[in-house]
Order: sequence, then C-alpha cells, then structure tokens
Amino acid sequence: MNLEPCLLVGTRAGDSIEMPDAYEKLMDRVRDVARLNSVVQLLDWDQETQMPAGGALARAEQVALLAGLAHEHLVHDETRSALDSATAAQEDYVAETNIRQSRRIFARAVRVPTKLIKDIARTSSLAKEAWTGARERADFQGFAPHVSKLVDLKRQVADHIGYEAEPYDALMDEYEPGAKSADIETLFAELCPATVSLLEKISAAPNKPDLSILQRDYPVDRQATLSRRMAEALNFDFQAGRADVSVHPFCTTIGGGGDVRITTRYVESFLPSALFGTLHETGHALYEQGLLSEHIFTPMGEAVSLGIHESQSRMWENMVGRSRPFWAHHFDAVKVMFHEALGGVSLDEFYAAINTVRPS
Repeated sequence: MNLEPCLLVGTRAGDSIEMPDAYEKLMDRVRDVARLNSVVQLLDWDQETQMPAGGALARAEQVALLAGLAHEHLVHDETRSALDSATAAQEDYVAETNIRQSRRIFARAVRVPTKLIKDIARTSSLAKEAWTGARERADFQGFAPHVSKLVDLKRQVADHIGYEAEPYDALMDEYEPGAKSADIETLFAELCPATVSLLEKISAAPNKPDLSILQRDYPVDRQATLSRRMAEALNFDFQAGRADVSVHPFCTTIGGGGDVRITTRYVESFLPSALFGTLHETGHALYEQGLLSEHIFTPMGEAVSLGIHESQSRMWENMVGRSRPFWAHHFDAVKVMFHEALGGVSLDEFYAAINTVRPS
C-alpha cells in the first residue's frame, strides 16, 4: 500500500497541501481510542495497587468519563468515513489486519450507547472496591447487588449487539472472536466426563503428597524476592514492566510492550499462591512484551484473543512451572532461601506437593 500523503493542489500555482489518506486517518483515530483506553488501564492498575479506599467514588467517575470519550471517538462519523474509504495494497498484511479488525470493533461498538459504556465502567470500578471488602469478610451477600447490576448491564450490551442463539454469544465474541456458546458446550461435554473420571482415579490413589510442605513458614519478603527471580528467569523485562501486590493477581498493559505490569498476592503460610500466581501473570506479560512496538495502539499490536492469552499464562505456570526439569534446576536455590520450611524436603516430595490434584 502506498502510504505517501496525497497532494491537494492549492489555489495558487505551485502551492500544495499534504492530506493524509483514509487509512492514515483511520489509524489516527484508532490510536487515539487506544491511548484513551490505556489511561483507563492505568487508573484501574492504580486502583488495585495504590489507591486509598477513599478514592473509589472519584475513580469511578474518572474511568466512566474516559471510557465514554474513547467510545464516542471510536463510533464518530469520521471513523465510519475512514473505514468506508480505507484500503490496503495486496499483500500488505499489516494494513489488512488493522482495517479488518477496526471494522469488526466499530461494528460492535456503534450498536452500544455511550451512556451504557459509561455505566459499565462506573459500576465495574465501584464493584472492585466492594469486592475487596466483601472478600475479606467472606460476605457474598454484600457484593451480590454489584454482581446483579453488572449482569443486567452486560445483558443490555448483548441485546444492543444482537445474537442468534444465546445472549452470551454477543459478549464472548469480544474476547474470543467467532466463538459461540454451543461450541464451548460441545467442548465441555467432552472434557467433563474425562476430567471427573481422572479425578476419581487420582483421589483413590494410595500415594498422597504431603501438602504440609507448602503450608509452613514462608516469610513474605523472601517470597517477594523469589517471585522476582522467577519472573526474571522466564525473561520478564523489568525495564519494560513492574511487579506489585494486589488482592487478586493480574497483568495489565499500559503502553504496549514497553509498560506491562503484573501483580501477585502473598500468604505467609502458603508458598504456591504467590509463586504460581507470579508464573501465571508472567506468562501473560511475556506475550504482551513480545508484541511489536511499531504497532502500538493498533489492532496489529494487540493480543489475538483471551484464549490465546490464557494459553500462554497456563503454559508457563503449569507446563513449565510445575515440571520436574524446572524444579530440578531451581529447587536447591529455593531450599536455601526457605531452609526452615524446606530443609528436609526432597525434590520428589516438593514436586509431588505442587502437582497435587483435588477438588477446590
């Protein structure tokens, strides 16, 4: 595709004005929408890691405003006009991808009112703060009204977008493009019997791992050191990211692969929570840090789907992080770090404990 600016002849001989083509106009708008959404991500990260509880009401209004502005910019007539006119040269897969995905995003967004987008952002922000307190008190009833309101708002989104069979089809498509509830039900119908059968065999097995190994004294400061070392071992770039503490572990991308942030939580008497939480979120972060920086704030620079994202986090957490070769390499150093808890524990005992399978 020719990305050289078009020339518009001026009113005087020899004068010319550079005018961007439709694709450039489209990408300008798409990038601005992504930049606004990245500020929302930053505010969300701050709320879950740094913000005092007293800031919850103001934060909800801040994210609602920005979410509304991003939505209005996305569904503006100028975006529609650029989408209608934008073209990509043959074999220009970058432009093809950006145009195709922008059209898909626009087609969904244009059906949803800005007020509904703002209501969801505001309600979600308030719900996060309510959930933190309810979790600490084990008080689901205190959190239930927030859940009910969010479900109602999401059902409204599904109704606006439209669906053929299940309302959730309209919502799932945002995270797993093209997926349908019927497809997932078919998959689960095959997985569930096999999983239950395997669980029954494991539960009946005579050899039981010693889970007390994982429930000893693991000082939080040393857990934090271990978590950072493990993230570094997997090649998480701390020059392009950071690790913090939150009630629930998560990974968020603020500014493309150059600013990817992970969190974990620490329990003094339980090692796996922080350790495998870190490995999981590092898996997400490695995917984000691996995205090409030249495509920042465009569809070409975003994750393909939530399913692909989760495949990366689960691969590093479970297929690598719970493997015997991984611990054959790291266990001696971890034993030194937690010598009081692991001094008399063998690699085989530790490996069995971290791979315990049981209903949760």
